[in-house]
Amino acid sequence: MSMLLILLATTIVPTAVLPPSSVDPCAKFDSAAASKELLRSVKAIDLVELSDIGRSDPNESASPIGISPDGGSIAFLVRRANAHENTYCQRLMVAPMDGSGEPREIDRGGAFIRSDFPLHNFTSLMSGYAKVITPRWSPDGKYIAFLKRSGRIDQVWVVAGDGRTPAQSVTAMPDNVDNFAWTADGQSLVVAARPGIRLQSEAIAREARTGFLFGDRFAPDKADRPIPTEPVQPVYQTVAIATGAIRPSKPIEIGRLVEHRPEFVAPAARIFTKAESGASAWLEPIYPRRLLSQSRLVMALPDGRKLRCCPPSAFNRQTGCIK
Repeated sequence: MSMLLILLATTIVPTAVLPPSSVDPCAKFDSAAASKELLRSVKAIDLVELSDIGRSDPNESASPIGISPDGGSIAFLVRRANAHENTYCQRLMVAPMDGSGEPREIDRGGAFIRSDFPLHNFTSLMSGYAKVITPRWSPDGKYIAFLKRSGRIDQVWVVAGDGRTPAQSVTAMPDNVDNFAWTADGQSLVVAARPGIRLQSEAIAREARTGFLFGDRFAPDKADRPIPTEPVQPVYQTVAIATGAIRPSKPIEIGRLVEHRPEFVAPAARIFTKAESGASAWLEPIYPRRLLSQSRLVMALPDGRKLRCCPPSAFNRQTGCIK
């Protein structure tokens, strides 16, 4: 009975969601006082507010550094938690490749963008770590495209590489943009999104009016309602920078986002490479249905043989690994 009372109490306790702060979260770190503070012991908040670039999790990911076409400059996103405002300062920076000058800020702002991942039968679960955002230079090196979350959706923004004009959103998708690339002429962007996640979520919301049937769509430790489980495929669209016109992407444009892989390569494979001899190699999880899994190196030889190299702990018939 006491447990029942506790559960009932948790459903009737008033709660409130604090409105987002209107204060620029980067202002705290802009002040001269912040850089001239006297030497003192490190506090917990100092660790929280360390500047960070790239991945914040142990998973392998793309490089967070975008290199200009001429190889002279790099662009990268710096995020820094502002504990007092309960938000993040995020700044898009450009710096000389050779280190001859200081990095320059060319844009700031945007909400923290989390990465998502599939797990078991669930299509997409939001993680607690940051999505790696790689800025991408236009073919002529004049502009930089990057992901930015303003509101509730991740969109592609474009800013001049010299920072002389402010960044502008060039997409207005109803779904988060997962990935993007410039077209060869630099006039458009190819974007990938997964509207299937939104459509399933909307169907679940409608289902809530009559109640849910408990089943394998539930994970009580992750959500209080069903989680989408139907497979979804990315949808590719090409957006004209000047007009915002949207059309389905052509196969050659999709090829700028999707790396062609043979059918025998596992869907979860990463760092795929192929030699002129016809041999190929990649990394794949040993136990693909686990959230965290050791990886193995797989080599496919031109004669059709596959060699799987694993850590010593994974030498068994189930994994098919070799020493």
